[in-house]
Amino acid sequence: MNDKTILLMENISDEKPVARDEALNRENIFVSTVFKSGTKLLERIIVELTGLLPENTANGNDWRSVNQITFPKEKFFIWHSIPTDELKNVLKENKAKAIFLVRNIYDLIVSQYYHFIHDVDKDIGRSVSVEKYLKFMGKEQALSLIISGAKSEHFSNNGFIQILIQIQEMLKFSKEYSKCHVIVYDRLVDDKPNEIILLAEFLGLDFTTRDLARCLRNTDIDFMRKERIQQGGSGLHFRKGLPRMHMHDLAPWHYHVIANLIALHAPELPSLCEELNLGDILSPTLSDEELYSVWNKRHV
Repeated sequence: MNDKTILLMENISDEKPVARDEALNRENIFVSTVFKSGTKLLERIIVELTGLLPENTANGNDWRSVNQITFPKEKFFIWHSIPTDELKNVLKENKAKAIFLVRNIYDLIVSQYYHFIHDVDKDIGRSVSVEKYLKFMGKEQALSLIISGAKSEHFSNNGFIQILIQIQEMLKFSKEYSKCHVIVYDRLVDDKPNEIILLAEFLGLDFTTRDLARCLRNTDIDFMRKERIQQGGSGLHFRKGLPRMHMHDLAPWHYHVIANLIALHAPELPSLCEELNLGDILSPTLSDEELYSVWNKRHV
């Protein structure tokens, strides 16, 4: 947190966020986040900005289903939905503003690993209890399993193909649908004030410096973690996932597997990232020599 942000957060009140006007209450807001891209952070930011509450009726791993998508008054819908043709039609028919949250794909894998190892969804009543199974096989094998996917009594996961397709389809839809805003988690961490301002502008909010200060304070990770603990949870759901740290966990062959999955299942993703100036989703791309150099330094 820089000095400017700290100054913004000083001397602000504890007033609860309120919906700003009736027009905003009538606005249909749809949010889709990639699994482990900062869902709870973005959810809280939108609550603080709008005063609307999240509609969390969706559940399970069928991210292609549109059956649970609703737009009740004074709420916004949020889940890990994949922009299928059916979903696109739902958004267009409801004239919904769509917000997509994505993240560097390599950091995503590492974040998913720690999500399962610490069973963080236990706090919200969705324990998966796979930590012993993954710890038994070791980190490298567990990361490989998360990338490939698996289905057994011990661990069921769709794997990374679905994630890559999801990001590709989000970016494609953002090009064809004017009511769409893409947020990259890495940028949200690096410059939260600017990303919040851009989101507020997209939502058409009359946004003040005081609003920004309150939003920054109430979405600070330590603030959110302490709040969750006070509510009876462990606070593990709020893990400080720093960008560009994946090389400390992934092995060189993990990058090779991911490159193959992109080529086979999300071939448009690299060009979309370049066209939309979202190269940080796929970076850094290192040579084999660089990957093995990093790997060897970790295992000296």
